[in-house]
Amino acid sequence: MHRKKSSLEVLFTQVVGEFLVKNFGAKAGAFIFRRFLKHTTIILSNALGPVEHMTLCGHPVAFMAPSIYGQPQALTVHYYNYGSDIKVVMAVDEAHFPDCHRLLDDFSESIRIIKNAAALKMLKTSIHNSKTE
Repeated sequence: MHRKKSSLEVLFTQVVGEFLVKNFGAKAGAFIFRRFLKHTTIILSNALGPVEHMTLCGHPVAFMAPSIYGQPQALTVHYYNYGSDIKVVMAVDEAHFPDCHRLLDDFSESIRIIKNAAALKMLKTSIHNSKTE
């Protein structure tokens, strides 16, 4: 998260935002930014959650899933990393994805395939490293 905050993306976004508001006004800046977002099909977000599991008034919290509302994208995917768990939150426009449960099943299957491929690659790497020693 520190790398993300200190990247040039943050500085660039701030400079462009200030330029739009200063030269064209707040309404024009909001219009341009909204138009930019309207032409984006998908948004991906990856945020680090707490390292330790949380409690609220002494009760364990399984996970928190903050999201956004009112965005013009057909699909928004948030990845939250809680310790050793990864939670995925999807916001779907039903006009573009009428069978959102099928989309979720396909997404789960894709994650399973990626996980299995990564495990196989790690296994092959460890076998190769043990042979070269």
